[in-house]
Amino acid sequence: PRRIAERKISQINDQFFQAYEEGDFPSPKEEYWFWVKTNRIREKALAQVMDEKEFRALKGKYTLEEAYGSVERANAIMEECEREIEKFRKLSLARDQMRGLLVEALDPVYVELYEPRGDRAYVRLQGRLVSDGGAMPNVGFRYAPSGTEVYKTRWLGPRGAGATFEYSLTLPRGSWSWLAIAKHAALPYEEENIVQSQGRDFTIPPD
Repeated sequence: PRRIAERKISQINDQFFQAYEEGDFPSPKEEYWFWVKTNRIREKALAQVMDEKEFRALKGKYTLEEAYGSVERANAIMEECEREIEKFRKLSLARDQMRGLLVEALDPVYVELYEPRGDRAYVRLQGRLVSDGGAMPNVGFRYAPSGTEVYKTRWLGPRGAGATFEYSLTLPRGSWSWLAIAKHAALPYEEENIVQSQGRDFTIPPD
């Protein structure tokens, strides 16, 4: 029962934080609304997974059947959480499509590999918004190694249609990845969603 509960807790947390990170919030109010609403559902799910009865079951105070019963109840609440998160994703996606938040790569995508420092390599890339979306797109490394981080983002000049943005990232030396720019902030780096740097990959050589 404990392994089942831990898996459920991990799934709930992963879904919640993934949805939060992928969301494009045009205002602090919308971001706060999403955080409060989904976090409340998440907390309900976690409470059901590890409620007092199940915790005591782990110590032999209840039967396995009773412990599994609480996990089944948690499944129903987790499905509710998934539905709410999916509903938000669809709303966010539709809103961004209406606003025209699409991204095109510069030709070619400007990529600068900084001099590696220690065990990290620094990369900078630039892209351009096709139309006025007013928000940073989802930029990063597809198939990124563990430890890849975005450490700085900025607009280069005025925002609006044709605006150019810049992302700076770091990743472990000796690793490789494809640079990817998702078409807009609500989309993950799936093949149909990304604008790639001409399909090229680059390797950061080890010392």
